Amino acid sequence: MKYTDLNAWLNYIEGLHPTVIELGLERVKAVAERLNLLEKTCPIVTVGGTNGKGSCVAISEAILLSQGYRVGSYTSPHLLKYNERIRINGTSVSDEALCEAFSEIEEVRGETSLTYFEFGTLAAFLLFKRAHLDAWICEIGLGGRLDAVNIVDSDVAIIASIDFDHMEYLGNTREAIGYEKAGIIRAGKPIIYGEENIPTSIVKQAENLLAPLYQMTRDFGYEEHVHDWTWRFQDIKISHCPKPKLALMNASIAMTAIHLLQNKLPVGEEAIKKALSTVSLPGRFEVIPGNPIQVFDVAHNPHSARLLLKHLKEYFSEKHWIFVFSALADKDIAGIIEPFLRQDCEWHVGPLDVPRAASKANLKEVFERLELSVNLYDSVEGAYQAVRNQLRGENEIIIAFGSFYTVAQLMELRL
Repeated sequence: MKYTDLNAWLNYIEGLHPTVIELGLERVKAVAERLNLLEKTCPIVTVGGTNGKGSCVAISEAILLSQGYRVGSYTSPHLLKYNERIRINGTSVSDEALCEAFSEIEEVRGETSLTYFEFGTLAAFLLFKRAHLDAWICEIGLGGRLDAVNIVDSDVAIIASIDFDHMEYLGNTREAIGYEKAGIIRAGKPIIYGEENIPTSIVKQAENLLAPLYQMTRDFGYEEHVHDWTWRFQDIKISHCPKPKLALMNASIAMTAIHLLQNKLPVGEEAIKKALSTVSLPGRFEVIPGNPIQVFDVAHNPHSARLLLKHLKEYFSEKHWIFVFSALADKDIAGIIEPFLRQDCEWHVGPLDVPRAASKANLKEVFERLELSVNLYDSVEGAYQAVRNQLRGENEIIIAFGSFYTVAQLMELRL
C-alpha cells in the first residue's frame, strides 16, 4: 500500500496525469480488465445528462434500498468529502476502504496513466464488486461516450437532460452534445430521456442499437397536485406519491428506471412512497430553516439556473432574494445569471478559492455587461459573511449558488 492516508492518496492521484480530463476508454478499460471489473454481477443503471443526474441517482438508490436491496451508487463531484462519491447501502465508504482500493489499482496499472476521475471510478467499481450488491447506479461524469463510467454495460440508461455545459469537450450544439451523451446507450437495452425536446442524435443512436426509447411526456411523466403527485408510465399510474425534496421531473425519471428493472428487481408501491418521503441530496435546492432561511444550490449552468428560479418562484416568491454567487471561469457565467435579470434581488459576489475560479475582475465584467448592480468582495466567503452581518428583516432569504465549490465552501462556513 502506497499511502494509509486518504488525503495523501488524493494528492497523489491528482498529480498522476498531465491533464485533469482526458476523454477515452482505452486506458481505464485496460486497467479494469486487469482488475476483472468488466464482468457484470448485477443490474446496472447509468445516469447521464447535463443536469439532474445526482437527483436521479439518489432517488433510484433510495427506492431500491427501501425495498431491501443492496445498492452501490457512484456520483461526482462531491461537496464536503471525497467519500460522498461512493456509497454502499446508503453510506459513504470509509477512508480505509478507499485507500485499499487505490492501492490495488496502483499495483496493477503499471505504466498506464489514469486521471483523478478514472482512478476514482475504478475504485468505486472495485468496492461495488467486493460488496456483492444487487444493483449499481452510476453517474456519468462528463459526456457519456468517452467517459470512464461507460466501460460498464448498463441494463437501463438515463439521459436526464441536454443543455450547454463542457462545450469544449462535447460540442456547442444540442445535437453534438446529444451524440456524446447517447454513447451510454446499449444494444436492445432501454434508454430514458427526461425532456420533451429530444436531440435527433439520441433518437438515431437508439434506433441504430434497437434500444427501446422512453421519453418524458410521450411515454412517462408526472402530474403535480397541491399535496402530492402522480407518476405515469404508459397506462400505469401511481397516485398520491409524497413530494420529495428533489425535482419531480427527476423523481419521475428515476421511477421509470426502477419500473424498467421490475423483472430483475421487483419493487412495491409502498417502498417507492417511503423512499420519496425521505430522500434528499445536499446542495440541490437545500433549504436551511431559520432566520433568515437559506437555500444552497449547486446550479452552475443556464439550465440549472432556470430550474433554481422556478423553485424560488414556487416556494419563496414573497421573500426578498439575496444571492451569494460565485462560479468557475470556464462556465457561462452570464448565462447562469441571465434568468434572474427581471427579478428584484441583490447580488453579493466574490471569487472562489480554487484554481479554476473566475476572478473578481471576471465577475465584475459580467455584471457590468448585464447592467446589474452588484456588491463585490475579495472572496465568496467574504460576500456570505457580509450578507449575514447586514440582514434587515424576516422577509429576506439567502440563496448561495453558482458552483459545487460555492456551495461546499459556504456550507463549511455555515457549519
